[in-house]
Amino acid sequence: MAFDLLTILNFVLCLAIAIVGYAAYKRDRNVLPLYIGLAFFIFALSHLITLAGMAEEFSGVQMVIRILAYFTVLFAVYRRSDVKKKK
Repeated sequence: MAFDLLTILNFVLCLAIAIVGYAAYKRDRNVLPLYIGLAFFIFALSHLITLAGMAEEFSGVQMVIRILAYFTVLFAVYRRSDVKKKK
């Protein structure tokens, strides 16, 4: 496993965003930060696969993981716009 500073940084920042998203949800009970935190946790899983040196074997899985994360962010943004319309 090679030392890849960029992937480590992405992994740590994704985990930090996931933790802050969960903390914001616990504080306000607003699910939007939870969705965003979940998406970044999913991105962190993708980075973890890379850090573990399994990126080539699991390239298809990584693609699915990242698509799922992007759809989670899209859903959160959609929910945000939907909530504003109802008010």
